[in-house]
Amino acid sequence: MKHILIALLLAPLSALHAADASSQKPNIIVIMADDLSHRNLGCYGAVNFETPHLDKLAAGGMRFDHCYSMPLCTPSRVALMTGQHNGRNFSRASTLEADQRTFGDVSKDAGYTTCVVGKWKLTGKSKESTPERFGFDEHCVTEGLRNDSPRYKNPDILRNGKVEKHMGGEYGPDIVCDHAVDFIERRKDKPFLLYYPMVLVHAPLSPVPSSPGYEAADQRTDEKANYPDMVRRMDANVGRIIAKLDALGLRERTLVLFTGDNGSKNGVEMKLKDGTVYPGGKGKTSDTGVHVPLIVNQPGRVPAGVSDALVGFTDFLPTIAEITGVKLTTDIACDGQSFLAHCRGNKDATGREWIYQWFANNPQVDEVVEVVFDREFRLYGDGRFFHWSADLHETMPFETAQLVGPAKAAHTKLLTALQSSRAGFQRPLSE
Repeated sequence: MKHILIALLLAPLSALHAADASSQKPNIIVIMADDLSHRNLGCYGAVNFETPHLDKLAAGGMRFDHCYSMPLCTPSRVALMTGQHNGRNFSRASTLEADQRTFGDVSKDAGYTTCVVGKWKLTGKSKESTPERFGFDEHCVTEGLRNDSPRYKNPDILRNGKVEKHMGGEYGPDIVCDHAVDFIERRKDKPFLLYYPMVLVHAPLSPVPSSPGYEAADQRTDEKANYPDMVRRMDANVGRIIAKLDALGLRERTLVLFTGDNGSKNGVEMKLKDGTVYPGGKGKTSDTGVHVPLIVNQPGRVPAGVSDALVGFTDFLPTIAEITGVKLTTDIACDGQSFLAHCRGNKDATGREWIYQWFANNPQVDEVVEVVFDREFRLYGDGRFFHWSADLHETMPFETAQLVGPAKAAHTKLLTALQSSRAGFQRPLSE
């Protein structure tokens, strides 16, 4: 021990600082936009929306072309935060059961300071299911206690257990982004996890503060013409986070992950560079409902590129566990696989070959849709089988008795995956 102390005393101060910086665990920021398809972003081909900050983030990092959420808000958030598919732990809409363990808990186990800002909407009927219960040291959220509270103009905000009622024209997405920026400033010297489930761009489609109609708008304003401004504001708030990291010299020490919780609102159209139109499909189990962006950025650690790795929402928790150095215990099921090697550009990294989803979209949670899919084919629990990459809206099911070639091989693989995924939990299945 004495020799160690002497060595430290004699070491140049600059060398000590360099060693400390190189050994420090990276900060982690997980940003998830609300109701945002991958096709909303310029870096994924959109030409009718402006997303310069996210396009720049993608150009300097890894863009994943095959990331898939659940079709709706709560199912996605539960899977993302817990690393388990919904068949294990989804109970009802707007609810995360109080006994669940999240990536907030995992990060705290690794010594991280943790914060969640944005849309919570997971309290349900339980007063126990507030952010601090799930490993978050700080929170500044909309819909923290009531799922119907205002989220845009004049919002109700739950900040560290106290309700704030704003009536002076304040804008909810900016309030929570302000807290995120302040959190980064206050916690800059030690590793932190910031989870930012954004309020934007969920309905109602209302004016943003820079829109001409903001002053006259009320909480009920819902007009499609406001949607491009909302996308632009969402992108600008991501830009504020990156600008803060730049100002504090934290970019190289911070891994940023950006995604969306499900497909875009029905009725929204994304116009692509090749002239095609990609429709919003929120709530659907087909591509337009679950295909979301995934952008990962950390200068010096994540190379610029495009990955075709298959990523599901259960994969975020094990990825964060690997980043933080936490070994996941086997007493709690984890259905995900870390995709960190793919973020780092490892061409030899193995990845998942399929994604299984268990989706219930009714209050009784007994009308279940099961689906397992890869980059080309999609098999439903009721037997329907599609070549979805060539049949985006799934209008031409195969006759499974007549399958040949790649389709037959894919069906065999996905049927085996479906059967194995059903093991280990007692919930209703597809019929």
